[in-house]
Amino acid sequence: MDKMSYPRGLIRYATQNGIDKGWDKAQMLRRVLRPRVLVYTAILILILAAFGASLMLRTPFRVDVVRDRGALARLVDDGQIENVYRLQMMNATEGAAALPHQVRAWRAIQGKPPVEVGPAEARWVPVAARCRRSGRRAGGRCTPFERSPPAG
Repeated sequence: MDKMSYPRGLIRYATQNGIDKGWDKAQMLRRVLRPRVLVYTAILILILAAFGASLMLRTPFRVDVVRDRGALARLVDDGQIENVYRLQMMNATEGAAALPHQVRAWRAIQGKPPVEVGPAEARWVPVAARCRRSGRRAGGRCTPFERSPPAG
C-alpha cells in the first residue's frame, strides 16, 4: 500500500462487523475461537480419528465358516465322518489373496487346493471335510477348521 500511496488497512482479512466495531487481530481471533467452534472442531477430530482407526484395524482377508444346513454328517466308505461346510472368503485388499496354507482344513479336505480370491471380491466355496471316526464318543466334535495366527 505504501508504494501506491494508499492508506494502510484498505486490504486485510477481516469481517465487515469487525471493521465497523474497530476490532484488532487479537479480538477477532478470540471471536473465532468460541467454545462452540472448539467443540465442533474436537468432534470432527474425533470422527476423523475413529475413521482412521477403523481403516488401520480392518481385516484385509476374512473367512467365515458356515455349516451347510441341508446336509448332515455322513459316514463315508473308509470309516470317516464327512461334514459339508461353505467358506465365505472375503478379500478387502487391492490384490489377489488365498486362504493361508497353515489352516488345518486343507489337510482334512481331500484334493482341494487353496482357493484364490480376487481383489475386493467375496466368494463362497463348498467344502467337504473328513475326520476319523475311531475313538469318538457320541456327540463328539470333529472340527477341521482352526484360527491360525497371522503370518509375520
